[in-house]
Amino acid sequence: MDLFSRILVPVDGSDPSNSAVRLALELAAPPRDAAVRFLSVFERDALSKFYFADASSGFALAEVLDAAQVECRRALDSAMDAARGAGVDATNSMRTGLAIDEIVAVARTWDASSIVIGTHGRTGLARGVLGSCAEGVLRKSPVPVLVAHAPAAIPATLFERILCAVDDSPAARRAFEAAVALAVERRAELHLLTVVQIADLYAAGFERDGFDPDGSMSAIYAEARAAVKRLAAEAIVHGARIKPHVLGGADVAERIIACATAQRCGLIALGTHGRGGIRRALAGSTAEGVLRSSPIPVLAFRDPAENEPAEDRPRESAVSAR
Repeated sequence: MDLFSRILVPVDGSDPSNSAVRLALELAAPPRDAAVRFLSVFERDALSKFYFADASSGFALAEVLDAAQVECRRALDSAMDAARGAGVDATNSMRTGLAIDEIVAVARTWDASSIVIGTHGRTGLARGVLGSCAEGVLRKSPVPVLVAHAPAAIPATLFERILCAVDDSPAARRAFEAAVALAVERRAELHLLTVVQIADLYAAGFERDGFDPDGSMSAIYAEARAAVKRLAAEAIVHGARIKPHVLGGADVAERIIACATAQRCGLIALGTHGRGGIRRALAGSTAEGVLRSSPIPVLAFRDPAENEPAEDRPRESAVSAR
């Protein structure tokens, strides 16, 4: 299935959501004629808990829930209007439940090829309080997730230059294969990047002046360059135009964004491990670091082996669909 043949777009009327809608319609517009489905989730239980935790708001619970449902429907109507304006034949549905679970459930039952979702890119206390639906979807999604920020226009270079961050993981392999296919289809210049995770001081010294007293840096970079060269050769066989990059630094996400910015890329493709629990807390997530800070869209792929088993999948619970 083509990566953007069946695009699921969660909407809530926010600026990040509107950015996701614009991006999805750009991808689906004729002559591609992809199928687009807009989804709004009414988080009734979460709103009820918040209401009881803040009963001083002065509103009755019924009023709060009614207003929330109206906002869900308004977000869907706005997205449908945008689709008609773009000449895209879209459908929509509203569901009740937890947003992340419902988005993932619809992606499965509707057989989506990808999810396009907006994010505020919050960090620090604001993110800790409000959380990130995009990151939650990214960790559970059975299909690739394209994340848009807001406010943001669709980059003019979206498919002129694509950066793909590569390593030896299955998820990164999926990202590489998709990035090659996109680059060939859109006649884009594909930048392949691997980041050597070392202290910034050593990386800067080696990359700027070749500082390498014991020869270890040369060996590390040579191995990384060889890996990128192998992937570049594979991509060239498929007809892609390639520019390879090897950079070093302690913050891999920062180096990925810096390279994409310097090369004026319009899209970043990468793999994510989708870890949960203590393992994720200890290892962190480069993909999530990129999507929080990147000013351009990020297309993330999970390892298929990390998908949840069927018995753990949320059940269908549509409120309305049309």
